[in-house]
Amino acid sequence: MWLGCVGCCASAEKGATVIFRASVGEPEIAQRFAQALTKVLTPASSQPVLWLCIGTDTAVGDCLGPLVGTLISERMPDLKVIGTLDQPLHAGNITARIEELRYFHPTPFTVAIDASLGKPAHVGCVTIRQGALWPGAGLRRRLPPVGQVAITGVIGTHFSWNEEHILHRTRLSLVWKMACTIVEGIQVLYAGQKK
Repeated sequence: MWLGCVGCCASAEKGATVIFRASVGEPEIAQRFAQALTKVLTPASSQPVLWLCIGTDTAVGDCLGPLVGTLISERMPDLKVIGTLDQPLHAGNITARIEELRYFHPTPFTVAIDASLGKPAHVGCVTIRQGALWPGAGLRRRLPPVGQVAITGVIGTHFSWNEEHILHRTRLSLVWKMACTIVEGIQVLYAGQKK
């Protein structure tokens, strides 16, 4: 699924299968994350993987995607990444960028990465789901889905008095730990494929 639009705080597709969920502090999380990611990427092994890192650097709670995109670009420059701190993938540019990508990469397997809201017990967790990501759903925005696999980092709860307030009250340390966990998992995945 290609097209999407960006708000902040995504939700995965309704009924999407949760492949992985763990708190960033758990032992060996990068290895377990990589194993789970292998399960969803293996069927698409003949297709190039395009990493869509969604969000903006103007709100700490929504910078997970651009942080992940920047770290992937620095650590694994051979991977195709859209959305970094310097060139974020956000509501103002996503339609044009997706159209451009369709031209140059007509059949990629897309993995969408974004911050999300969830249950209180899931705050600080990273999640992998089979199925599309719905950018903006955590803030009750009606935006089209993007990606075939969704990776999210839960930065706050749906039960806040003002969900948009969470984006500016989220601790950078939490977002940073989630970003590093996701990128370390991707590095483990690709290191294992080279063996």
